[in-house]
Amino acid sequence: MDFKKDLKEILLTRLKELETVISTFNYTNQIDEHESVDSIYLKYLNLIRRRVEPKPRQVLQSRELVCPPGYEQSLKDIEKEIIKGEDITPYLSKGVQSLNRLDSLLYDWDIHHIHLGSVATPGQFASRTGPVLFARFQEDNAYFIQIMQHGRGYKPWFRQDLVKIIQKNWPNTLASHELNAEIEDQPSDDDIEVWRKGSINVPVVTSNGTPYITPGGGQTLSGHNILDVALKNYVITNTERFETFFKANLEVIKKKATDAGEVLGDPPKFKLKNIEVENDQLIFYIDEETSGVKFRSTSQ
Repeated sequence: MDFKKDLKEILLTRLKELETVISTFNYTNQIDEHESVDSIYLKYLNLIRRRVEPKPRQVLQSRELVCPPGYEQSLKDIEKEIIKGEDITPYLSKGVQSLNRLDSLLYDWDIHHIHLGSVATPGQFASRTGPVLFARFQEDNAYFIQIMQHGRGYKPWFRQDLVKIIQKNWPNTLASHELNAEIEDQPSDDDIEVWRKGSINVPVVTSNGTPYITPGGGQTLSGHNILDVALKNYVITNTERFETFFKANLEVIKKKATDAGEVLGDPPKFKLKNIEVENDQLIFYIDEETSGVKFRSTSQ
C-alpha cells in the first residue's frame, strides 16, 4: 500500500490526457523519474490554473473594451468558442507548454491574456498577435476586460486599469478581495512591476478609492500561486493520513466488508484510484484490488 505512489500515477495519467490539445505538448517528459509527488502535484495545479477549463460560459464585455481594426472577427470567433464551451488553449500563451512556467498576472489579478490570431491547423497554436485580450474566467461567465498591445516596449501585465475596469463593470466579482484598510500611497504601475517580480502581493486602489488585493490568490515567495500551494499541501497531508488509517485499521475494514457480504484479499491490496475536490472537501476513491471492492472516503 503506497497511496502517494498511486497519486503520482494518477497525476501522470492526467498530464498525459492534457497533451492531446496541442500536438507539441509533452508534459510527462518534463517529469523526472525520481521527482516527488509533492513537486508533480504543484506543477499539475499550476498547469490547470494557467489553462481555461472548457465549459460553456456567458461572455460579458466591459464598457471600456476597444477592439483594434482588423481583429473584430477574431474576437467574435473566440467569443463563440467560449460560449460553446470549446477548449481555447490554442489562443493562450505558448508558455502553457511548460510545467515550470509561472504567470504572475494570473496569480495576482486572476487575468488571462488571449491572442487574437487564427488557428490554421487543428492541434496547433493560433497565430501570435501584438494586441491581446485580457479576460477573467469564472464558473459561468467570461469577462472581456480590454485589448492591449504587448511585446517589446509594452508592459500591459502591470496596468492597474485592468482591475479598475473589472471594478467598474463587475464589482461583485471582486467583493471578497476588498481590503478593509486605507492606502495612503497608491502604487504606480511601475511599483506593481517591481513588487510583483519580487513575489510581493500589493493592493490595487480602484477609481472609487476601494483597495483590492490578489483576486487571483497571490504569490508565494517561490512565485507559485498561494491557493495551489495550499491545496497541494492539503491533498498530500490527507493522502498520508488515509494511508495511515487504512494500515492501522485493516481488521476493522475487513470486518465491515464481511458484514456487507464482501470478502477482501488476504492480505488486502488497497490502491488509491482517484481524488476529487468537491465543495472544498476531498473525496478519495480506493479499490481493494483482489476483490474489486471499492471504497469512497471523504476528508474532514
